[in-house]
Amino acid sequence: MSFDLVAKRVCTWNKKASVRDLEPDTLEWWRSINLQAKLLVEEATEALEASELNDPVELLDGVLDSIIILTKFVDMLEKAGYRVFDAAEAIMQNNDLKIYSSMTRALEVKEELEEANRQGYYIDDTEVDGKIYFVVKRNDGKIAKAVDFPRVQLEEFLPR
Repeated sequence: MSFDLVAKRVCTWNKKASVRDLEPDTLEWWRSINLQAKLLVEEATEALEASELNDPVELLDGVLDSIIILTKFVDMLEKAGYRVFDAAEAIMQNNDLKIYSSMTRALEVKEELEEANRQGYYIDDTEVDGKIYFVVKRNDGKIAKAVDFPRVQLEEFLPR
């Protein structure tokens, strides 16, 4: 099943379950948004706990429940006029700035981060389509942003 079909099934299920579309930016809408956020945290926490226990069944359950809740969450935002997928593209373009085609630039970023944050970082590399790319990672494996990393301006993707 494709992600598009999953999204359609989620929206249909929510209609059948009497989850109504609410007028955006009303108190009821914000309460519903708050509930979606809480449910997403709950399911992501279940997935986290399952990963800590090496429990593949509960991991899959938590991840899939998170996807289902997130799908409804995105649907709610899109219907309210948020340009979610345009914003996602802007974030991905911004994330591309964390990937370097030069080891020299990756080393510069690593050194700047270590000096600014007083913690350790390392450089990881990978080959994609015959080209080598470099990223700077924190010691826990999270990809790091350069010290002067630009912030995505998400305001343009909000409802007008």
